[in-house]
Amino acid sequence: MSESATTTDIGTAPTVRGEIGPETVTAIVAARNEPDWMVARRRHAWQVYREMPMPTTKDEAWRYTDLSKIDWQELAMREPSPPSRVSSRDQIPAEIQAALHFDDPSSAWSVEHNSASIYDEVEEELTRQGVVFVDLAEAIVNHPELVQKYFMTSAVTPEFGKLAALHGAFVSGGRVIYVPGGVEVELPINTFRWLDIERTALFPHTLVIAGPQSKVTYVEECASPARVQDGLAMNCGVTEIIAEEGANVRYAIVQRWGRHVFHYQAVRVFAHKDAQIQTLLVTLGGGVARSDVETDLQAEGAHSEMLGIYLGDSNQHFDHYTYQLHQAPHAGSDLLYKGALKDRSRAVFRGMIRVMPGAQGTDAYQTNRNLILSEDAHADSLPNLEIEADDVRCSHGATIGQQDEQQIFYLMSRGLSRDQAEKLIVYGFFEEVLARVPVEWLHKRLTRVIERKLG
Repeated sequence: MSESATTTDIGTAPTVRGEIGPETVTAIVAARNEPDWMVARRRHAWQVYREMPMPTTKDEAWRYTDLSKIDWQELAMREPSPPSRVSSRDQIPAEIQAALHFDDPSSAWSVEHNSASIYDEVEEELTRQGVVFVDLAEAIVNHPELVQKYFMTSAVTPEFGKLAALHGAFVSGGRVIYVPGGVEVELPINTFRWLDIERTALFPHTLVIAGPQSKVTYVEECASPARVQDGLAMNCGVTEIIAEEGANVRYAIVQRWGRHVFHYQAVRVFAHKDAQIQTLLVTLGGGVARSDVETDLQAEGAHSEMLGIYLGDSNQHFDHYTYQLHQAPHAGSDLLYKGALKDRSRAVFRGMIRVMPGAQGTDAYQTNRNLILSEDAHADSLPNLEIEADDVRCSHGATIGQQDEQQIFYLMSRGLSRDQAEKLIVYGFFEEVLARVPVEWLHKRLTRVIERKLG
């Protein structure tokens, strides 16, 4: 992505593919008519992007993922024309409807088409309780106190990384979820995100604020058409989760983009006193996918469970970086990421548990397991510990192993084909993670999408 310094008139929309300059941000500011504080944040993020070098394989965090091999020049750094909003489920485009599962129990739904919100439904009870579930553009207008306080100010700032800064400058789409203190949302809140255009970039932002003693489950699903698309597309997303004292937050993102998509997702959680957090990342799609997932345990009694599933085939490349930061005593974290790889796919896991001075009584675990299903698939796993306190329980481990031919033989001797036997072994391999997902319909849905991915 070149960084042109050429300026243009404020109303001129950028159309040169791959060329990112100040005129691009200027055009977005002019088109959106956003308040001054939001304009200032976009321009600050743009300046950080300009000054920060693009990650290379010389950077430890990006050693196994070479961004220079991605043809950024195919991307037009501009927003697509927004699709029209619809007023009922029946009016949602048929291709999107076919990929949706509205029958899954939920308290609210939103559907986004190429970063634009086209449909929302929210139970009246949630509105009466003061729950906010709106797209980012509406939140900027109607709930500025939430966006001003939390949007890229502390959890994921532009300084988080080059791609996070790019996101801050171009952010469009995404959702703001606010649950007031003491409110428990029993059924999940869902967003379905659909991308069916090529040669453009999307920048959805998710902001979840859970008040003291509140409870919420939020599920995002990202998908593309099944048909083959040739031109590069990019999804550059950021998720910020603020869990205040005693809050219980479950967050899941199921990513099944088409192979033409470069996917980047930054997720960072702030967990306050006695907060309980569960994050689940399911990575199935995209050609190259990178996720940075961090949990900051800021107060005593906070606990984080970090779960991940990835299933690669063909020449897919998945890169996961995780960070468990213990800043306070008597907090806990438990990470379990499991991946299965076939064909020529590759996966990278790099995790860090860091225990700060004074964080005594920390209880932290980190496990990454990889199942190799073909001779040409490859996995790298690098779990790490950095401990600056002396009264802790911390462990980390990683395994990379080929599928067990004896298990294959046993299942085939019971009448299964080899493909059926391999699928059954993969299901069993992932069940350790799926069993920790307390939402029954999500468990079943993940089983279905894994089954489709396995063919």
